[in-house]
Amino acid sequence: MNEDLLNRVLEKSREVFMKYGVKSVTMDDISKELGISKKTLYTVIKDKNELIEKTSISISDGIFSTIGELLTRKLDPISELLEIENVVCDSITNFDPSVIHQFQKYYPAIHKKLYNRQKSAIIEMIKDNIKRGINDGLYRGDIDVNFIAHLDYSTSHNLINPDFFPSEEFEIRKIKHEYLIYHLRGISSYKGLSFIESKLTDY
Repeated sequence: MNEDLLNRVLEKSREVFMKYGVKSVTMDDISKELGISKKTLYTVIKDKNELIEKTSISISDGIFSTIGELLTRKLDPISELLEIENVVCDSITNFDPSVIHQFQKYYPAIHKKLYNRQKSAIIEMIKDNIKRGINDGLYRGDIDVNFIAHLDYSTSHNLINPDFFPSEEFEIRKIKHEYLIYHLRGISSYKGLSFIESKLTDY
């Protein structure tokens, strides 16, 4: 397979899907945007379903890669969450929430596959953050780590659901930040609360 061509296709597909959504875009549209024949496009992508699946995985993997690099910096748990928030928001800010809604509605099998692929990794990352926060005295020691990790994941996931937070009423970066501070204040110790206040001047 021509990996360079595949990467070009996935990058262009991401741009087109972000702009027009996933429902109305056709393989003809993608080939025209790339300036290649549909026959050439089909040498790296079987059909639109595969295009959407590979594009969504590519976007997800890009976010995880950036977060992985951030985790190697060994920041304190609170600063780490604030930095991760910036990474995620920078990645999804250009997405019209209706695109995500279309993805869920018209390609439920692909959405579920991606959701399950992300879920365990993200929850483990949250658990690790909570455990380190408890060890550092920044988070409360009486936290049920598994429950809070699942609660945080499910709540964060629903912040981009337009059924709950329509884009005409809620700006995604603002509500994600509001939720993160709400979450941090709920799990933080007195030491952590003071630390949060000092960090918020930087964010």
